[in-house]
Amino acid sequence: MHRLGCTGKRQYASPEAAEAALSAMWSKCRPGARLPTRKYPCLYGDHWHITSSPQPPLSIREDPAA
Repeated sequence: MHRLGCTGKRQYASPEAAEAALSAMWSKCRPGARLPTRKYPCLYGDHWHITSSPQPPLSIREDPAA
């Protein structure tokens, strides 16, 4: 179910599922393609997303010193 704030984003049920999706994308990539690089927890539900943004926002970083 999509919730406000993550409409249109692909959702993954667990961090492992998101990591598997990243691995699959990287294994099939074309040279020069922009690909997702990391997973992050959704702020609006109990699921995960992936992104090509290198740095998570402060509000969702696991370690604020990162």
